[in-house]
Amino acid sequence: MTLQEFITKFNINLNKQQLEAVQSVEKPTLLLAVPGSGKTTVFA
Repeated sequence: MTLQEFITKFNINLNKQQLEAVQSVEKPTLLLAVPGSGKTTVFA
């Protein structure tokens, strides 16, 4: 399954910065998230 298929299947909405983080595979990535930024989103 491609990333685009996954995003479409599970109705995931990412902004530009989030998409860059998800696709970062060449080096370690530090993600900082403030309260209320959607870290615990639940898909039903």
